[in-house]
Parts: sequence; C-alpha cells; structure tokens
Amino acid sequence: MQRRRSRRSALGAFAALAAVIDADRAAKATPLVPVMRASKALRGRRLLFVLGLWAGFASGSTALAQSAADDFRNIFTTPSTYDPSPIRLSIGEVIFDFPKNTLFAQPGREPRQKAILLQLVYPEMEGRTAANRAEMDKIRQDSRLVRLLIQDHSWLPRPLTGKQYVNNAFSTRVTRRMDKADISQSVDPDTGLDDFHVRASSGTEDYDVLVDSKEAERERSFVIQCNRQRKLPEGRLSNPGCALYFSFRDLSVKASFVRKQLPQWDAIRRRVTEWMESSVAKN
Repeated sequence: MQRRRSRRSALGAFAALAAVIDADRAAKATPLVPVMRASKALRGRRLLFVLGLWAGFASGSTALAQSAADDFRNIFTTPSTYDPSPIRLSIGEVIFDFPKNTLFAQPGREPRQKAILLQLVYPEMEGRTAANRAEMDKIRQDSRLVRLLIQDHSWLPRPLTGKQYVNNAFSTRVTRRMDKADISQSVDPDTGLDDFHVRASSGTEDYDVLVDSKEAERERSFVIQCNRQRKLPEGRLSNPGCALYFSFRDLSVKASFVRKQLPQWDAIRRRVTEWMESSVAKN
C-alpha cells in the first residue's frame, strides 16, 4: 500500500513538472521568454528524460527516450481506480469535472493545477474499467488509448497562451533543428499534411512533424510529432507514437496515441475537444 501511494505521489510530481519542462523548451523558441541559465537547462533535460520514461507514446523526441519508454511503459499502470465519479480540478481559468478513473497521475494539492494528465479509450473517451483493464495496462500497435496532457502556461514569468505554445512546438522541433539535423519535406500520404522529416546525423533523432500547409506560420491550430519505427537492440520493432498539440481555450493540449492511429488525427482532436467541453464544470 505504501509503495502504491509513493508511486502515485511521484506521478503527481511528474505531471506538475511536465508544464515546466515543455515551457522551458517553448521559451527557447520565442524572444518573449528569457533564455534559461545553463544549469536550469541541464535540469530540464534530466527531467525530460524521466518524463519520457513515464509518459510513454511520443513524449520524447530522441531514440534514447523512446527506447526507455518502450522498456518502462508497463511499470506505471494508473489510473488504478474504476470509480467514474467526478473530481473537480481547476487549471488556468477553466474548471473541469473529470471522472476519477481517467486520471493518469495524482493531481497536485494546489488550488490551480499547472498540468493534468489523463488516459482514456478512444473513441468512447472512457476511463479505466474492469472490462478495459488489460487494454489500459499494455500499449499495443493497435491501441485505442489516448493520453492527454493539459497544461496552463499563464503562470510563467512571460505567459504563453495555448495557441502560442502549440506554434512554438513547430519552432522547437523543426526551425531550431535546421543546422543540427537533416530535414526533408514531403506530403504525408496518409493524412495529406506537410511532413517535415527530422533526422540527426548521429541517429539519435528520427521523427516527423506534420502541419497543414494552408495554415500560416505562427497561426497554426495544431502540430503533430510522430516517432518513426525502428529496430530495437533485442531485435523487435518499436511501437512508435504520435503527439498531437492543439489548444483548448487558453490551455495547451498534448494528445498522445500510437502512430497507427495517425490517419484518425483530426477525428481524435474533435472527439477530445468535445469531451473536454462536456467536462467543463456547469456550476
């Protein structure tokens, strides 16, 4: 019992730190936010590695983080409750009533959350139940799981809106990689989106960033990052994931799912948005 309580506490801390880590990365992509000192940047990278182990799917952009996620993704199997009763959580200016069985990490004790992590089954948007426990606990190539990292960036010294953060995701993963990686551009055949393939010469980075060519720079409504499949040291193939970044009101949302679900990205975004809207507290 004590070990389980400690594990939930640790996961709660990681959820709170997620906003700090991603915000640090976003800050480096915009002149509006001061550049962090080297020591803070180093701590951010260490925290990002830990978060890579915890979040699974596409939380890390490097092969090392993805490999670690492959190895450790089954350690944490929360949410562990089947209780669908609502828990009221405030993040930014939005108050939600989320089912308890959708929480993937213990919320912080502060009145306003900086980050909330949820896990659901798509398209039902259902939390953990006795019937779907096996599906919740093991990520397969045909997995229907969607993890939602909802973040508030308004508490930063130089606040970011959700839309600003989403657009910074492209700058951080593509524009700022121009001189450090080989980047090729094409059209993704499964989605029709512009595909920027980023591959570092060292082989430590190999991912795609997809955007809508009809959306103007800095005005994008979404950005998708997907890891590419690779052969793991033990000989099996990895199960790559995607991270879909978009905004909900003034919050940023990161929806993570297996790459096999990429053709459904827009349906996933619409369904997640509908579910979040229905979860906004009515009183």
